[in-house]
Amino acid sequence: MNKFSVILPVHNGGEYIKECVASVLSQTLQNFDLLILDNKSSDGTSEWLASLKDTRIKIFPSVKPLTIEDNWNRALDIPKNKFMTLIGHDDVLMPQYLEVMNLLIDANKDASLYQTHFIFIDAKGNKIRDCLRMNSIMENSEFIGKALQRTIDINGTGFMFRSDLYNTLNGIPSFPKLMFADYALWFSIAQKGSVAVAETPAFKYRLHQNTSQMADPVIYYKALKEFTSFLKQLMNDPDLQVGIKENAPAFIAHFCKSICHKMLRYPLPERDGITVSQTVAAFEKECKQISGNPSYSITNNVEMKAALLIDSSKPMRYLFRKFRQLYNKPFLK
Repeated sequence: MNKFSVILPVHNGGEYIKECVASVLSQTLQNFDLLILDNKSSDGTSEWLASLKDTRIKIFPSVKPLTIEDNWNRALDIPKNKFMTLIGHDDVLMPQYLEVMNLLIDANKDASLYQTHFIFIDAKGNKIRDCLRMNSIMENSEFIGKALQRTIDINGTGFMFRSDLYNTLNGIPSFPKLMFADYALWFSIAQKGSVAVAETPAFKYRLHQNTSQMADPVIYYKALKEFTSFLKQLMNDPDLQVGIKENAPAFIAHFCKSICHKMLRYPLPERDGITVSQTVAAFEKECKQISGNPSYSITNNVEMKAALLIDSSKPMRYLFRKFRQLYNKPFLK
């Protein structure tokens, strides 16, 4: 039996899927399977995948179009090897990824989550930057604390973990569009042990400049609400309670500001009638509960106060959107 399963969910992968698959098949360590969850692709991806004859590839086509949440959750139901990793269809494994992971696992058998350093690339594959540095061993409280402080980079690709633990946790949480679901999954796995990190950069994570700009503010809002509920449940673990209490409010406030930024770009009916004021009130309440500080505020900066002011008036909302259309400049940084 092979040791690793590389799981690749995809819907309309375009040209990126070819580079991604090639990077997996080019691994220097060969004891793996590539399990592809094809979600009724309509751009030629399904046909291209079917043309591949490599015995390491196993394709699991969906019988009908699925949401991104349902397609990724199919990873629960397929046969997997002892260790598994999830990869986005536009990301790239370096040839030594599995070899580095194998050595890391052998040297840190008690860890529950494994990661390597990595490189951020743009849509064309050009390097943007190296990831933020991570310690070689992080206890769960340190890992979660640094992720909430945003002093390490967290994303959905590159982590390795035991398949039976993934199944026990019921897979990746079905947050709307899987936003923040990767955080919740890694936190849940890390809760069971420590996090071991290899110094060697071993994969490339692709950043698209328009990803955050295209995010639906209502989905963004609902996903952050789901994640804050998850964090409050995680605080039941005494080992994690202090770190979450100290770091989660600033994390929530940061993304609340981003949501408010996006809301200003949409007329009120297109965001289900949710106002900036309601958004701020909702997440400020969460921050107060998590921090235990009844006076905690996320509106103590000029940008948030300006967002509240603009959204309080229909004419001001209209003028702001026209201004954005003319100049296409971000309002909140």
